[in-house]
Amino acid sequence: MKISFFSRPKPRQFNYKPIYYDKKKEEQEKLREKMGLSDKLGTEERIRARMRYQWERKKEKTKRSRAERTRLLIYLAIIVLLIYLLYFGKVV
Repeated sequence: MKISFFSRPKPRQFNYKPIYYDKKKEEQEKLREKMGLSDKLGTEERIRARMRYQWERKKEKTKRSRAERTRLLIYLAIIVLLIYLLYFGKVV
């Protein structure tokens, strides 16, 4: 090991290589694979992926409609309660 008092170590080199990244294209490719339209998949895999995608969409749709129905029932219950209190409640 060499000891020297006047030499300074060289700084580390910065090796950044920029890569072009297209976010929209990446999302489209993921969606195509999820829907089963990718060229990489075989025929059976495409059919399975397409069916899985359709089932997931249907499941999400039923969840949303169920949530909308419960929200509507809660709003109606609050309105009915307020109307009942206005007409039949004792006013001080």
